[in-house]
Amino acid sequence: MKHPAHSPLTLVCLLMMLFSAPSAKAQGVRDLVSAILGAAVEQVTGITDAAEAAADQQNLAQWKIPAGNYSGITPLETAVRAADGTVSCRYAVVSDKGSSDGFFVWRIVQDGLDGHVVEVVNEGFLANMVSATSSRDCEGVVFVPHSGTLFISGEGDGRVLEYDLKGQRTGRELEVPVVFRTAVGNQGLEALAYGGKKPLFWLTSETMLKADKATDGGTAGTMNLLRIVSFGADLKAERQWAYQMDPAAVRTPGSIYAFGVPELCALPDGRLLVLEREANVTSAYVGSTVSCRLYSVSPKKSRSLRSDRPLSELGERAFLRKKLVDSWTTSLSLAGINWANYEGMCLGATLSDGRRTLILVSDSQGGYGKAGFNLADFVKVVVL
Repeated sequence: MKHPAHSPLTLVCLLMMLFSAPSAKAQGVRDLVSAILGAAVEQVTGITDAAEAAADQQNLAQWKIPAGNYSGITPLETAVRAADGTVSCRYAVVSDKGSSDGFFVWRIVQDGLDGHVVEVVNEGFLANMVSATSSRDCEGVVFVPHSGTLFISGEGDGRVLEYDLKGQRTGRELEVPVVFRTAVGNQGLEALAYGGKKPLFWLTSETMLKADKATDGGTAGTMNLLRIVSFGADLKAERQWAYQMDPAAVRTPGSIYAFGVPELCALPDGRLLVLEREANVTSAYVGSTVSCRLYSVSPKKSRSLRSDRPLSELGERAFLRKKLVDSWTTSLSLAGINWANYEGMCLGATLSDGRRTLILVSDSQGGYGKAGFNLADFVKVVVL
């Protein structure tokens, strides 16, 4: 793969971002130049994982999707295959910075052969009309076919509420175990899934709970131990499993750091996909990365938790065995920005050869950036 050229505009914009960074004055010109040269050497010496990841993610701006804080996605209907081989489906998409809780409706068209996205159409936002403002911090969303309703997890209120297809709350919600009230800061209920042979809801926290002896949640150099909970059709919690994330790779965090599980996805065969994410934004911006690992686990074939003991006191055999499905890293470098903080994930189209696809959407923090050099919202397809 050939690296893209370093355009003068890219270099100028990066320098503007570097010198506008909070630590720029204290850091000094020498360190800033060193950061730039270090990033340049990385680009020249080899093809990075970030460059590979950029090849299979697509910028949503090409379809005039506005910059957002997209944090969850779920299919609303059975996909339809057209005569030209493309597969179309409507999806509900939630934002974690919305002024009102509710959801967007997107129509996504995928190529039926390799799954890449052909088109995304934003059909509008369906807002909860009861309240003009919301502090829910909507994160995960799932559609339940038999009731024709959606459930949306909120990190702000620690609840999973039901909505009708017009965006209005129904008054029902999952009975989340009280242990999740011990979530650390803004690292609570984020990942939500629904499905399986016998459809169940699945929920976990972004980072380790205080009840499980967490100190300050997902921080550099730590290992997160999480509880995955299943819920039945009566919306009551059924069983819990212990899940252990890979150790954090970043040892010295930058100005912004996030380490946890942002999303789950239930597969028809009973397995559960778990997305592990480690995002690090350096004080100089150059060299910022997001590393993602996608694992599969089989809760129904594994032992569930049988006590309320803190997860930190359990032995290795108490945790779910996991299998790596895919991994990728995106970054901000002199070659440009493909930094993508993936937070939403759901099943996509079935390809002509029978394989399923997974659709992921990223959160650009509303297109964060300066001088026209901004983060972008991406859609990514993984073929299972």
